[in-house]
Amino acid sequence: MTPRRRAGAAIFAALATTLSSVALGAAVTAGPAAADSGSVTIAMRDDFNVDGQPNQDIWTYTLGTSYPGGPANFGTGEEEINTDKPENVRVTGGNLAITPTRVDGQWYSARIESREVYKPAAGQIMRTSARLQFPNVTGERAKGYWPAFWMLGGPYRADRWSWPSIGELDIAENVNGHNWTFQVLHCGYAAQWGGPCNEPSGIATGPVPCEGTTCQGGFHEYAVEWDRTGSQDVLRWYLDGKKTLEVKQADLPADVWASMTQHAGYYVILNVAMSGAFPVAIDGNATPATEPGHPMLVDWVEVKYLGSPGSVTPTPTPTTPSPTPTSPSPTPSPTTPPTTPPSTTPVPLNLRVGAVTSTSITLKYDVTPGARYQVVRGGVPLAYPTPTSGDTLVDSGLLPGLPYIEGVKVTYADGRTEIVNLPDAIVTGSGGTTTPPAPTPTPTPTPTTPPSTTPVPLNLRVAAVTSTSITLKYDVTPGARYQVVRGGVPLAYPTATSGDTLVDSGLMPGLPYLEGVKVTYADGTTATVNLPDPVYTTR
Repeated sequence: MTPRRRAGAAIFAALATTLSSVALGAAVTAGPAAADSGSVTIAMRDDFNVDGQPNQDIWTYTLGTSYPGGPANFGTGEEEINTDKPENVRVTGGNLAITPTRVDGQWYSARIESREVYKPAAGQIMRTSARLQFPNVTGERAKGYWPAFWMLGGPYRADRWSWPSIGELDIAENVNGHNWTFQVLHCGYAAQWGGPCNEPSGIATGPVPCEGTTCQGGFHEYAVEWDRTGSQDVLRWYLDGKKTLEVKQADLPADVWASMTQHAGYYVILNVAMSGAFPVAIDGNATPATEPGHPMLVDWVEVKYLGSPGSVTPTPTPTTPSPTPTSPSPTPSPTTPPTTPPSTTPVPLNLRVGAVTSTSITLKYDVTPGARYQVVRGGVPLAYPTPTSGDTLVDSGLLPGLPYIEGVKVTYADGRTEIVNLPDAIVTGSGGTTTPPAPTPTPTPTPTTPPSTTPVPLNLRVAAVTSTSITLKYDVTPGARYQVVRGGVPLAYPTATSGDTLVDSGLMPGLPYLEGVKVTYADGTTATVNLPDPVYTTR
């Protein structure tokens, strides 16, 4: 589901990269699986046709409020106690029903996981799908509902703090009774926000609305494919057969892709959480008006392999030069310069931040005539927006109070590409519009000039913690500048040039944050000190 998961350090729920009512997945074209022909192997299928407990040969229960040895409340701040009681989880009338209940103010629900992990062999596509209906409740009565169908990398069962590096595939995720789903890939480096997978939000499409009937009013099919039939792996997400998201192996650093794919495989999870970081980020947690007793219904779940192991078709070597692509590729531009000179002289991008709101970051840049520009978030070029003129891009649908590493990809008229990222993460505001300071480039140190002051040991410590903030204290070196570091990412603000205190604010309640401080001395040298353990905000 997105966060939850999650793991450890983190996870705010995140999830979501966009909170707009427009389906961002519309930018991705529909398309069937690449390997609909050839052999088909059913690795797992449950049609839930026998009333009673879920099939114990396929499923196991996750009980309580956390995994043993893992983060509290599954790292996402959810409030339910998971049980194996029939009022919370049972097969009835040809469907699996996972039903939240409330007793004396305490929420109860259920979470089941497949016993096996699944992974396609080279030459195969693995398709994991389910036909399900989100809890049929909307409005104030639905506040806090968080149903999900997703997969988590198998190594998490041995190391409860290995998220998100082991990978997470959110196939269907919904909160608070809205008619949409998010579909997300979580990956990257443990205990580090931002990066190539834009954590904690992940690489996402959404909200994608259900068509025909609403997501709550009827059944829909949700699927993810892991395609290993070509020269590189591809992940694809679908809603009712329409492709909504695609991530290629070349879109991510080699070590990130290896960490989430070079293990035994992924297990399937079905659950309905109550409250937590994702619901509160949308429009609120459960309230006394939230109505218990509405189940997520699952008609069937299936994992199947298409194609034959080892039947990878090699990529042919072209005998003629490839034509100039009509759309940019996320892979790095070639090191061999083009023989055709550019049609226009590139203008230095001069990337800067124009404005910041609670849900958006506006980027400004200098324009090269004939070039096309694309938002890059966490190192990943997004499918939108892509202006071919103008000097402004808006990255919207963000979560308030979280850091985002923003950039711009420019595709010149001759097909060459370039990506420029801001040096520091930008934190969205808690509300309203703010204009952040322009990123301050780190001065180049002059080795021959001694420091103007002697650095004082930082002596970093936590002074105070609330549900939405962590206050850091340190010993000051005169003339130095201090900057909050969250999860290894220096934030664009707050910064202090005097005083011994920084406040990291806009955080999520009850979640772990790995805090630190970056100090820039008067001579331009820098040092970063992180606390050894994550700090949990209060609930």
